[in-house]
Amino acid sequence: MVMEALERKGGFVARDLSLLGQSPRRILLQIKEVLSGCAEIVYKPQVIDCDATPFVPRGWKVEKHTKIGLLNWDSSKAGLYLSDDQQGGNFITTIDLCDELKSRIVLNANVLDFLLDHQGLIPDNWKGKIVLFRGTIYRNSLGSPQVRLLYWSGADYGSWLWDSHCLDDGCDERRPATVYESN
Repeated sequence: MVMEALERKGGFVARDLSLLGQSPRRILLQIKEVLSGCAEIVYKPQVIDCDATPFVPRGWKVEKHTKIGLLNWDSSKAGLYLSDDQQGGNFITTIDLCDELKSRIVLNANVLDFLLDHQGLIPDNWKGKIVLFRGTIYRNSLGSPQVRLLYWSGADYGSWLWDSHCLDDGCDERRPATVYESN
């Protein structure tokens, strides 16, 4: 019953619950102190080094990696960009979308990997979408241009997973680009 409430009301996924069950005694006692009102949670800033070399899948290479410095992650500043040309069942070409994104801070694969490691920080409204991290462009082993993407696999795994999208395919409204508002 407790597990169901944590999943339903707290947004916990199976992985979170497994980690909680494996937590050392001191962590569980700290959680108990928070619940009893004797302690409070203080959030540390979540800093992502977006200039670091990104993860490169086996057989791939990085073609372009847009460096945006140290990013203080704030999910309220993370957005999903859709071009007008992507909506209503239409597709936009990669070249046209790149032109539209030139004036925006486009998130790279370092942010994707950070979010995979900190899934509780991913905005809930991203579920049901295929979220592209266009700030890092790869070439796969066949030479096709790729970006990595994030998607919710609640039915199969109860977690977020990554995959890739070929830039030659264009994008529809299910494939927004991740952007960040600086102010």
